[in-house]
Amino acid sequence: MSKKLFKLLYVACLNLAMVFVLLSCGNEDPSSVSDTYTSTFETGIGYIFRNETDTADLPNTFSNLEFGATIRFMLVIDSEYAGIPVITATNGSIVVGPVDGVYTLTIIGNTMVSVSGLHNIFDTYTAIFEIGEGYIFRNETDTADLSDTFSNLEYGDTIRFRVELADEFLGTFVVTAAIGGMITGPDANVYTLTVTGNTTVSVSLIPYTPYTVTFSKDEGYTFRNEDDTADLPDIISGFGDLEFGVTIRFRIMIDVAGGYTGWPIVSATWGSTVSGPDDGVYTLRVAGNTLVFVSGIDFYEFTIWSENGANAAGSLQNGFSITVEAGDTVYVNVKISGRQPDMFDVWFVLTEVNLGDLIVDTPSFNDDNIHCNFNAKWIVLPAGLTGSVVIEFWDIIAVFGGGMQWGYMGTLVITVIEK
Repeated sequence: MSKKLFKLLYVACLNLAMVFVLLSCGNEDPSSVSDTYTSTFETGIGYIFRNETDTADLPNTFSNLEFGATIRFMLVIDSEYAGIPVITATNGSIVVGPVDGVYTLTIIGNTMVSVSGLHNIFDTYTAIFEIGEGYIFRNETDTADLSDTFSNLEYGDTIRFRVELADEFLGTFVVTAAIGGMITGPDANVYTLTVTGNTTVSVSLIPYTPYTVTFSKDEGYTFRNEDDTADLPDIISGFGDLEFGVTIRFRIMIDVAGGYTGWPIVSATWGSTVSGPDDGVYTLRVAGNTLVFVSGIDFYEFTIWSENGANAAGSLQNGFSITVEAGDTVYVNVKISGRQPDMFDVWFVLTEVNLGDLIVDTPSFNDDNIHCNFNAKWIVLPAGLTGSVVIEFWDIIAVFGGGMQWGYMGTLVITVIEK
């Protein structure tokens, strides 16, 4: 065999041996570990550890214990102590039982075994009810304040009480007892303290911060209450009024007489929501400090002129008036927020014609040469007759849309003089 071939075979065998060594690492059964452990049984007051047959006290310490080893023992409670013993072991070791009075400890590491849950039947305890800002303790029947201190209490005694908050501290609270007491309830607003030792009862207040809702005001509309009997306040807040989920119902009234129109779009910030309108009423559900604002409100701009050069422009709120000559033609043009609408949204109502002997009391546009053309928006006056013509303007959107009750905007008074 050549030296070169021998070297190759040697290296291959060496590598194979290393693979077997690596595969065997980390796969040991914990029970095969050679380490040993110590278990210590903690001496306490009111009990002793005894061996499995109750023939001798258990040693305080067991050494050189292997993984998985077990120790069986009994627990004997002194005659002056009572309770339900709770036996615990540290570092993952496990105590099970008792079975026929015998407990079993399984070892998986260095372990300390201890006992809790026992009390001296002759001991008495004190419960202190700690007074703090924003609350008082009351007796179970809510007929008197609770005493600050209860003395000479025995294990298991109970005290039933109420907690009453001051008005300025409306909100939620938590009742706690220090070690030696257990709080249950409330049941029909009554808490129960069960005494297991000296204890102090206290109340932790969770501050109540009411939300604030601000109704953003702008030209052209007002917020009204649900019954439409009063304007809504600009800001609504206050203790107990605006917790999460509280609802506020309101209306939006468009200032039609001021020349405004539109379909209100109501929005709210910070997760609060607005639904509706339902019969003209919107509902705000509060989820935080909220700003309510409205969009979709437009402004009518009126321009009125005649062929002889008379003209007027502005709002109908205070009424338009224009003076023209007999036989003249009066033109009316309307824009909404500066744009020419696709269709004429304003409704003419001829309410009064008093031109000399010609009196028309019905809203007709054709009697005795009084003409009004909706689409072209002009009014032809008869020649030779002087006096006055009164025309009302109504917002069709406000009448038929958005649940508005009124669409009346104002009047145009045309005074006719001789030519």
